[in-house]
Amino acid sequence: MARTATAKWGIPTERESGQPADPADYRGCEIALAVLGGPFSVLEPEVPTGTFELVMPDLTPGDYQCRYVPIEITDDRGTVSVVDFNIPDDSPLGAVDNPTVDVSGP
Repeated sequence: MARTATAKWGIPTERESGQPADPADYRGCEIALAVLGGPFSVLEPEVPTGTFELVMPDLTPGDYQCRYVPIEITDDRGTVSVVDFNIPDDSPLGAVDNPTVDVSGP
């Protein structure tokens, strides 16, 4: 059963140096998705400032990673963040394994 996940984030409050970041320097965020262990596919090259979530529909059960890359107004890319998440398999159990019937008696 396919599920929907929503990536959420906020404007960086610090630079890589540890110094405070000016929110006016933030232009947007690149969002990418990968099946755990696989390559990332960019879902949105730049979600603009003022938008802090992206809906990811129709995900099948399994383990995933979501990658976030902040983008400055100068086109510089910031520190990459990666979040692991799981879409559970809520489907009913399959058939029992190795069903048999023993017949005894005359």
